[in-house]
Amino acid sequence: MSATLNERRTIACPRCGSAVRIPLFWIAGIEGIFRCKSCGLAFKTGYKAGAALSATGLVLSLCTVQLLVYLLGSYSLLLGLALIVPLWLFYGFHLRKRYMLYRVRRRMRRNTDDEQRAA
Repeated sequence: MSATLNERRTIACPRCGSAVRIPLFWIAGIEGIFRCKSCGLAFKTGYKAGAALSATGLVLSLCTVQLLVYLLGSYSLLLGLALIVPLWLFYGFHLRKRYMLYRVRRRMRRNTDDEQRAA
């Protein structure tokens, strides 16, 4: 794998700062929970939100292919058909990754706010 793909597959844990590798099943669109090996923080998007973001990725990939076929002509239709699934995985991965990181950070903020209120 290239260095850029490996860099995109790793994220920094918001709690401990160690590198967490995103599993291949999650990149392929299969929802699941994976954890940081150092502190055990769970990373997940949730099945409904993950499905909605994956569907949004499909819509974006179809729009991109439609625009590509419109700009390049009908001869690029086969190229467009071959690009639908890779673009779907690309858009879906990046949308779900961004949402997952937002959700983890929000959950950590809530936990620290609750601890401060309890103290």
